[in-house]
Amino acid sequence: MTYQYNAPGIVQHSPEQACEQEDLGFCEGSVLDDGSVLLHQVRQPDGDPFTSATSTHYMLDGSVTMITAYNYDPILDDQKDPKSRPEVAVPFEQLDVLALDPELALR
Repeated sequence: MTYQYNAPGIVQHSPEQACEQEDLGFCEGSVLDDGSVLLHQVRQPDGDPFTSATSTHYMLDGSVTMITAYNYDPILDDQKDPKSRPEVAVPFEQLDVLALDPELALR
């Protein structure tokens, strides 16, 4: 699993634009009660067994947090022939808890 915090102004694309990226098997966003957006994406390149699922929180101040789980170990060198699992290691429900946690935002 990886975590990325982007300070306001770093992420220049909207949630809608994020859904237009290539290799996405799934992309769906929802507006939260505070007006921020939570986006779910599943990246699965054609013919590639390696999949990732990302929960991205677009906050009102312009900052963005991204939590990504994989069905493989993304740290391994490509030459070590990483093995994929049937599903990503962490489901969206748990990714969302981290993406929405204000204590994880590096301010």
